[in-house]
Amino acid sequence: MREDLRRALIHVPVGLANVFLVCIDEILALIFAIGFITYEIVEDIYLRDKVWKDLRGYLWGLALGGLGLFIFRMLS
Repeated sequence: MREDLRRALIHVPVGLANVFLVCIDEILALIFAIGFITYEIVEDIYLRDKVWKDLRGYLWGLALGGLGLFIFRMLS
C-alpha cells in the first residue's frame, strides 16, 4: 500500500503541471498529456508495473489543479 501511495504522489505534480499548461496554451497541454500517457503505457509494456498506479496520481494532480484553478477564477 505504501508503495502505491508513493507512486501516486510522485505523479501528482505532473498533473498539476498539465493544468498550468492549460492556462498557457490548450494545445500544448494536450500534447503534454498525450506524451505523458504514451510514455506511461510504453513503460508498462516493458516493465509490467501496473500503469494505472501512475495514472491515478496524474489524475489526482489534474483534479487538484483543476479545482484550484476553478476557485482562483471564481475569486478573481
